[in-house]
Amino acid sequence: MNEVEEYILSQDEKKRELLFYFHALLVEKYQLRPQLNFGIPFYYKKKWVLYLNPKKREGVDLCFTYAYKFEKHKQELDGEGRKQIRSRLYFQLEEIDENEVDRWINEALRIDSFWK
Repeated sequence: MNEVEEYILSQDEKKRELLFYFHALLVEKYQLRPQLNFGIPFYYKKKWVLYLNPKKREGVDLCFTYAYKFEKHKQELDGEGRKQIRSRLYFQLEEIDENEVDRWINEALRIDSFWK
């Protein structure tokens, strides 16, 4: 078990379910490398692509680090006054639209592919 999985296990049940869902998707389907940074899970390809931010009010924020560079789908994510990062907050698994999440991840990976 890696440090990210240990972190996920330490969360309350609702957050743990969301975190494990996203963790499995990111590691298994997209082969992103998980790493605990700033006390939360980050996922890398060449650079950091996204991170999972558990919120105090029970949700998990799926945050895309370079979303300001998205050519498509940027308007589907919430900027919350941030210049660079865009995110979507989830409270339960049933809220997740897998096609929507796939679009965002693929756009983030397209941007990541330009890094050296």
